This record gives sequence, C-alpha cells and structure tokens, in this order.
Amino acid sequence: MTPRGRTGRTKCASVLLSAALFLLALALAQFAQAAPCDYQFGTVGNESYKGPGAGGICVAASFIDGCVYLQHAFPSLYGGTALPTGNLSSQRTAMEAWAVDGWTPPGGTFHQGYYTTCIPDGNNFGDWWQNAVAWTEAFAPGRTAYSAQAGLTRGGESSASWVDNGNVQDLFPTTTFLSAAVAANAFIEMGIYQYGYNDGVLVEHSGHAIDLVNLTCANGLYTMSFFDPNNPNGGFFSAVLGTMTIDGQTALNFVAPAGATYQGQNVYLAGAIVETPVPEPATLSLLTLGLAALALRRKHK
Repeated sequence: MTPRGRTGRTKCASVLLSAALFLLALALAQFAQAAPCDYQFGTVGNESYKGPGAGGICVAASFIDGCVYLQHAFPSLYGGTALPTGNLSSQRTAMEAWAVDGWTPPGGTFHQGYYTTCIPDGNNFGDWWQNAVAWTEAFAPGRTAYSAQAGLTRGGESSASWVDNGNVQDLFPTTTFLSAAVAANAFIEMGIYQYGYNDGVLVEHSGHAIDLVNLTCANGLYTMSFFDPNNPNGGFFSAVLGTMTIDGQTALNFVAPAGATYQGQNVYLAGAIVETPVPEPATLSLLTLGLAALALRRKHK
C-alpha cells in the first residue's frame, strides 16, 4: 500500500513531468520549422549599381534573398524581424545599402557597404563575412550561428582580425561542410569563380555569388541545386560537382547549367558562409527543462 503523501508527490511529479514534456515538444516544434522541400528566397535581382563598371552587386542580392529564406523557413526565429529590409524601405534599397550606400543599425554607427570596403582593402571574403554577421546581428540578434570555409590564402587574406574568426576555415568548401549546413536547413551563401588556364596556370576570370539550396549524393557523385540572383525568378538550378586541385588543395567545381550565370563554363567554389538558425534563449530554456524532465523520468523507472 502506498502512503498518502507519496501518492500526492507522485501525482504532482507526474503533472510536472507532463508539463515539461509538453514544453519540450513545443520547443522542438518551434525550432524544427525549416521546410526542406519548400525553399523560398527573395526576388531582388543583381544589378549594376552606382555607375558603369560596377560589375553588379551579386553578393548583396544573394544575401538579401537569403534573408527572405530564413524568414520563411524559420518563422518563429526570424518571422518578426526586419532581416530582409533592415530599417530601410524595401529589399532592393536594403540590397543597395548593404552593397554600396552603407547602413546604420538601430542605436549603432554607420556601416560601410560591402563593395566600398572590399575593393580598396582587397578583403573580398573577409568583408563579405563581416558584413553578413553585422547585418544579421543588427536586425535579428542572437538567433544565428556563423561558420565559413574559403580559400583565403589564394586570395591573399587573413582572418586574424575578423569578427568570430574562429569559425572561419582557410579551406575551400567541402562536401562534408556543405552537407551538414544543408541538413540544418541553414542559409548558405557561396562565392564562385569562372576559370580557365593560361599556359597551364589557373586564371579566375570573374566571380559571382549564389545560394546553395540542396546537396545530394548518389553513386559517389554529389549534385547541388542553387539559387542565382542573376535569375531570381528562374527557379533553382542543378549541377553535378567534381573536384580539382588549386594550390595543393581540393576544390569543388562544376559546369554552370543553362540559364545560370556562366552557363556552359567551368566554375569552382571559392568560399561559403553559413548562417545556421539556433534556438533563442527562451527556447533553450524550454529544451533544458524538457530534457531534465526526461532524465528524471528515466531515473525513477
């Protein structure tokens, strides 16, 4: 026969456990909102901005379009934020500010546009990385983990002074790195170069930015699908990845498909910036509570 006090405590513990399990389920449901088969990016297109010879602002276009993706894929984390527009009037204006005009975050100081810094200092990837982190933290703070792989040495760059530089690897993007990002439904912005050879020496002719949508492997071959800001309404493009050697490192390459930038030309992946959504502190508290309840339940079984 069970003493009455223990029965009361048991019922109370059962109620608390049920509540904790409910909160755990709620927290997990909040976080697991990415839609792996329904990626929706923005539709601002790349443009030549601020005069002839600007060469387009594809990095900014693909970034702002990727911010739209984060809002749609993770509404509980980014849905109520101004991530795609910042404190500006439209996504296009935000793209142009991120690229050239510069922007001022709420309560912050003026931040220069990407192309106004990367051209003089030569830190193409570094300024890209730091602008992406600065914008995301200004308009959706505390929701994102950042990581990157890029061939910095070939570009003559060092990440020593960059923000969050411990999350940047001097390495061309690998299938392992990209697959993990895809599995987390992260926003993955990639830099590519169209290339050729001159007397056996690799020559990069021009660069572009695209967003990775998916990466699959069959019979040892990886196929990626991607979003191209030069054709934002054209759907996703697909390409089979191969490998090449650059400065002693393995790099992923592909032939650009019809309709995409550099169609029919050889392209390699020079770098990738990954923004992975993480639970907000309140969600983490719910997860902790739920996991603690599960542990307590196992202990008393």
